[in-house]
Amino acid sequence: MAQTSDYIDLVTSEHADKPKFIATLSALVQCFVDLQNVTLQIPFDFDLDEAIGVQLDAVGEWVGRSRNVNTPLTGVYFSLDTAGLGFDQGVWKGPFDPDTGVVSLDDDTYRLLLRAKIGANNWDGTLGTSAAILNSIFNSGNSAVVNPVAITASNEPFGLGDGATAQFQLKYQGQPLIGVSSAQIYRNDWQGNQLLYATPRTNVLGQSENLSASWTITRASLTQPGLQTLRGSLAYKIVEDSSSTTTHFIQRTSGGTFNSGDIACVSALVHAGERTQVRLGTSASGGFASTSIIADLSALTTATFSGSPIASGIIALGSGWYRVWVAVQATSAGTATAQCILANGGTSSYTGDGASGLYVDAVQIELVSAAAPGPTSYIACPTTASVTLTDYTLTSSGALALAVAPLAGAVLSWSGSGTIYPAGTYVFIQDNGDMSITYGVAGNVPSALFLALLRGGYIPLKPEAVHVNGYYVTSNPGGPLFGFDVENNLISGFDVGAWGVAA
Repeated sequence: MAQTSDYIDLVTSEHADKPKFIATLSALVQCFVDLQNVTLQIPFDFDLDEAIGVQLDAVGEWVGRSRNVNTPLTGVYFSLDTAGLGFDQGVWKGPFDPDTGVVSLDDDTYRLLLRAKIGANNWDGTLGTSAAILNSIFNSGNSAVVNPVAITASNEPFGLGDGATAQFQLKYQGQPLIGVSSAQIYRNDWQGNQLLYATPRTNVLGQSENLSASWTITRASLTQPGLQTLRGSLAYKIVEDSSSTTTHFIQRTSGGTFNSGDIACVSALVHAGERTQVRLGTSASGGFASTSIIADLSALTTATFSGSPIASGIIALGSGWYRVWVAVQATSAGTATAQCILANGGTSSYTGDGASGLYVDAVQIELVSAAAPGPTSYIACPTTASVTLTDYTLTSSGALALAVAPLAGAVLSWSGSGTIYPAGTYVFIQDNGDMSITYGVAGNVPSALFLALLRGGYIPLKPEAVHVNGYYVTSNPGGPLFGFDVENNLISGFDVGAWGVAA
């Protein structure tokens, strides 16, 4: 930036000490200094990346594109299939009502449109260079085809349950994966953050929720006084009778058999009532000895009561519910009989009062390992039969199919490694070979305004005699469009590419 001192410093010593002379000279020079500074600032004021407001309007005049554009009117006229535009909402369209409206673009949008016009002004007329110009507009100079990027994910969310959808695509920071090297899938719902399995799991205990059916009830009764389970149903309460000093319990024998040395994990959801302790384990029958622990829901501790449990624990689930579990080793081949026994004062043999009890729900018996003796996510058994479930299947490109649709609000996440294409909006042009072209938009879906600009010819990158027969946008935001024999960020095959939606 020019300054008056640039000139005043040139005054010789014979005159430099004359204040009136210096003041007069400074006043005469100042106008030229200001003129230089204004002239030097003009390139910056009217630079495409720096200009704002009326300065950007002036750039638009030079380039040949106004800030005011016609775009389709949306969200105005009556429509039965569009939320907010039904009866008593949308405006009836008359025969002379316009289909478009004039929109004055904001600076950022207008700047992109000018960039497109500049590209068109310098275009050589080939489709290859038009695609490059389009992608430079949306992605600051990135080319149309980019190389995959290796990523590592840790508890990366990729889906939200709605109670119906069971198909999901693994994503990393919103970008769909195109390759999976390793993956662990998690579902966070009423059971907490649960690891899901691509191998079969089995709950061998039928009637796992309906405790009043096929369960043996001894010196106790089952009621449903109104407490809700985490699943949303009414919880069963085991209420002790007033018998002599002995046990008050429910039990049921598994439908599946275990081999000698197998480890079975018995788990149940429990909620304190008048009693805050429960004895959980297996009875001395089938292939198991009497092995159990007493869980204290107040102290959140477990203690061995009988036999030699492999491991045990309490998992807090919220709303006063806990998942109590114990791992028991089979002494011979046979079934397992789960027992839920009321406990009081660290023992299960006491005289009941006929009114006190504790809530139980969702009991499970499953085969586990010594390395991972704890329970896996709960599998419901609505009948007397065992239920086997493989939680999911996952393709090498990250397409996930769950056996059971996650409940509404359940969060799906994953940890592992894979590859993605870099984020961005990628516009490509297909030559149909009949004097027509088709525009495709892959990756991040641009705003409706950008699509309107594309459809309206404001980004005029096509030969004059060629017509556009369609604009298609990926139905899977962040991903490529579906197509055969091509594998890049624009078009990909099964399980990665998505059907195009007419823009």
